[in-house]
Amino acid sequence: WFALGFLACVAINSLHMLPHAATATLNTLDTFALTMAMTALGIETRISQIREAGPRALTTGLILYVWLIAGGLGITWAVQRIFG
Repeated sequence: WFALGFLACVAINSLHMLPHAATATLNTLDTFALTMAMTALGIETRISQIREAGPRALTTGLILYVWLIAGGLGITWAVQRIFG
């Protein structure tokens, strides 16, 4: 259901069916909700859990982090070049 709801939101936003003020308000609420979700995840993390995971898990996380940053930058750059 989440994926279908997400696609519906993408379609509504892409078709500009909502007034600009409503879209801006929803974007602000979205940012707030995402911030709260990430904060909740961070609050539940304990240093002891990180130590238990060990260096291999931390290294894997670092590699994935760099990959996501580089990949996102690459995709953004490519889309801007293609679609101007």
